[in-house]
Amino acid sequence: MPERLTPRARADFERVLQQLVGRCIEAVSYVEIAYERDGRPMWNRDSESFDSLDFGVQMTLDDDSTFSVTWGAEFTPHNVSILRGPLEFSEGSSTRRWDVGPRWRERRLLDSPVISARATWLPADPPNGREYPQDVRLEFESGAVVVLSAFEFRAGDRNMVMMDNITVFFDEVEARRRVHGPHGGA
Repeated sequence: MPERLTPRARADFERVLQQLVGRCIEAVSYVEIAYERDGRPMWNRDSESFDSLDFGVQMTLDDDSTFSVTWGAEFTPHNVSILRGPLEFSEGSSTRRWDVGPRWRERRLLDSPVISARATWLPADPPNGREYPQDVRLEFESGAVVVLSAFEFRAGDRNMVMMDNITVFFDEVEARRRVHGPHGGA
């Protein structure tokens, strides 16, 4: 089993994030808590330009390592977290895993090296001198970009940052508008 690393300092977070640079994502899964019993995914009911899920994203790289993005509390309640290793669940947890490789492949996010990986750091609320990672932005050699944010989409202008939810934006402009814009949560 690969090393499971949850960074608890900014330098550690950035170091783990930079391990994605130069690697290709070969497989990706979304993990959701199974609130509804209809068997359908809940992560894509609002827009084709983003997926919003309540637990996390697990990526398998070309060197067989696994990295996961979820929400955590290492810096502030509900920051975006990057983990070196798979998402883990407690015995008997009610989760569902969805293979979204085809969805990511059509957006040129698979089998193309990551050329840039960076986090967006924002001041914690209330401001206490600490910053927290709100988003992770990955840019690929293919020209594609994906933004993973601790963000929850809600109808109307009730978009919310620092949430126990991960939104995967396939459109960087929409990510900036919703998460960091005048009506976004930040």
